[in-house]
Amino acid sequence: MAFHPFRIALYALLAVFSIILIGLTASRIHHTKSLSSPDPLHAGFGYYDPIVVELLVTSIFSFLWALPLMFCIGARTEAGFIGSYLFEMVGLFILWVMYLVGAAIFSHKFHGVSFCRGFFNQCRVVTAILAWSWINWAIVFFLLIASVASLFSSRTSATSPLHGRGAAGTTAAGTGAAYGTTRNAPATTTTGAAPETRGVDSGAPVSTGAPAQSAA
Repeated sequence: MAFHPFRIALYALLAVFSIILIGLTASRIHHTKSLSSPDPLHAGFGYYDPIVVELLVTSIFSFLWALPLMFCIGARTEAGFIGSYLFEMVGLFILWVMYLVGAAIFSHKFHGVSFCRGFFNQCRVVTAILAWSWINWAIVFFLLIASVASLFSSRTSATSPLHGRGAAGTTAAGTGAAYGTTRNAPATTTTGAAPETRGVDSGAPVSTGAPAQSAA
């Protein structure tokens, strides 16, 4: 089964959704740093929210990660270790952990935000950050599963190119060439008996081409 179109589509979604999350987290950071009076989500003034910064950094990393990986799969680019299945899976696992930590902490901190969504814009921003964080985490999870499935379906090693096509195509071509050589090779047979040679009147030996028979 070819997982390459599915992986490219997931990377495209991750890039687009990461841009959305970058905008939401940047908006939230700007609001909290420039806060001049208490709001329904915080009783003080301007403050710094580390978990929002963590989600901002994670979304930037995932955007920068999705673009080159999508190109490597679509263009069948080979770039050594950084273009291998192993490199892809390690990077996806790191992003998966970062999104999981950020989304879980943010969800715990703002679990009761629904009370102000109807009248306060920042409550809607927080709700959107929660939603897109978990969506991006799910996309990274599916990308990790698709990468492992593509690795096994292509029957290559973890250090092979992540597009998964080169090694399989070479193997198939080699197998076909060997099969064609075997089919086209001429068949040869041997009788195991030497031809009989006897003399004639001119004295020159003549080969009859028939096996010699012993006298009774």
